[in-house]
Amino acid sequence: VGNNGQFARLCAEIGIPEVAQDARFATNADRVINREALREVLEAALADKDGAEIGERLIRAGVPAGPIQSVGEALEHPHTAHRGMVVDVGDYRGLGAPAKPAATPASYRLPPPRFAEHREAVLREAGFTEAEIAALAASGIAPEVMG
Repeated sequence: VGNNGQFARLCAEIGIPEVAQDARFATNADRVINREALREVLEAALADKDGAEIGERLIRAGVPAGPIQSVGEALEHPHTAHRGMVVDVGDYRGLGAPAKPAATPASYRLPPPRFAEHREAVLREAGFTEAEIAALAASGIAPEVMG
């Protein structure tokens, strides 16, 4: 949650309103310091909740929430299509930028690089010699391109 008001609403919606008054969790800084304790409290409170149902309740209460989805699930979600989030470039299909600034919209001309695709160029730019790049590859520190 992004602020103390949202935290209080979260606690109320999941049935633990008293936690919002706990001094260990009074501010965001306190919640960060006491993260493990807070995690235990929240996990216990959420263990028997239906994720979709509580997510809808939290959204209605003004607490940003949503289900955790795989990339495939996110690509098929109606909201993803509505927001223009699906990117198709060649044989690549994935999720686009979530922010939609009017003055500088995202542009997708190339698919994302494969793992280690630009390894040699990056290492050369950083000053590594061909021999050093080969040694890094042989040692597994700078692995070969995959896929």
